[in-house]
Amino acid sequence: MVYEWGNQLNVIGIHSNFEGLPVPDEELIAAKEEFYIRFPFYKDYRQNNTYYKYNALGTPHWLLADSMGRQIYAIFGSDPNNALLRLDLRIKELLT
Repeated sequence: MVYEWGNQLNVIGIHSNFEGLPVPDEELIAAKEEFYIRFPFYKDYRQNNTYYKYNALGTPHWLLADSMGRQIYAIFGSDPNNALLRLDLRIKELLT
């Protein structure tokens, strides 16, 4: 998505820890490398603010938001291929 829609949308990752246990930065950096994450990746303020703001159901929770941060679409689930396909279809609907 970063490459396909890069000039029409921004992709970011936010690690939200709803369980409240801090995750060391080193673990997040290692995960970014292991999973070839090629977009900005942040740690949620106080571990869970974003999680609660968007009423996440758990992790991973995929969100599509507008430029004002308002949620447009959300998918909860750990099957990244399914989530990415569904997000891509929704983005195509919104941009065409």
